[in-house]
Amino acid sequence: MHNRFGVGIAEIHCAVDHIDRTPVGIRRDDAEYLFLLCQREGTMGLTHTGNDGLLQPREIVLMDSTRPAKMHFSSKPVSFLSAHLPRSRFLQEHGMPDIGRKIGVDHPLHASLFNMMTSSTEHSPASSDHLLLDLVALSFDSRPALPDATRMRDKYNRYELICSVVDQNLSRADLCVDALATMVCLSRRQLQREFQDHDTTFTQFIQGRRLNFVAESLRQAVYHRRCPTISKLAYLAGFGDLSHLNRVFRDRYGLSPRNYFKQQLQYAETL
Repeated sequence: MHNRFGVGIAEIHCAVDHIDRTPVGIRRDDAEYLFLLCQREGTMGLTHTGNDGLLQPREIVLMDSTRPAKMHFSSKPVSFLSAHLPRSRFLQEHGMPDIGRKIGVDHPLHASLFNMMTSSTEHSPASSDHLLLDLVALSFDSRPALPDATRMRDKYNRYELICSVVDQNLSRADLCVDALATMVCLSRRQLQREFQDHDTTFTQFIQGRRLNFVAESLRQAVYHRRCPTISKLAYLAGFGDLSHLNRVFRDRYGLSPRNYFKQQLQYAETL
């Protein structure tokens, strides 16, 4: 058991075939929790709150200790993390979350949740104990709503949410500061202040993320030994036209996207 961000997180390594939480066993528990499970190794079959699913490595699910559950382990070895979130406090502050829902690596908040659960930080100050609870509340909100940055009390998590929403909408050529502010439920001024606090502006940040996307896509194309279509990459990254991409890409990397690909390909062939 580790203490991270004010909650206990257990490292569990299983050599058994299954774990059953029955009504009898639940009544014996002295405390009630929401269990945030993060699969590390192997797979877990999970039946909980009427949901049946398979948890793969790096996937995350939220469970309620007051409800029966069955966990099956068909592969060995199996290991997972279990964050013990105080149930009554969570429900008081955030209401009932979407129990039993699974979050995969494509979820905009997955990286933040995974990094907090796997952090090596021990015995975090009590003042930080709301960070994980806030992030879980936002990730497993049972109400269909837009991501709401105002619900994040920690500036780091708030900025992570903004970054995630940008990455999810990067291909939109019409992505502007007002549109992003609406997506994350902030005013234009609040959003601009978030970027200022990280020594950047909306325009600089968006262009940087788009250039990163193109450069990473070119490096992946090298890895798979396939010739990329630069115009398609420009469209996927949200650049209005190819000439704009070529100009700003050359400003950052000193090469056009096509020549950057050739350079990376030559380097890979020397390894």
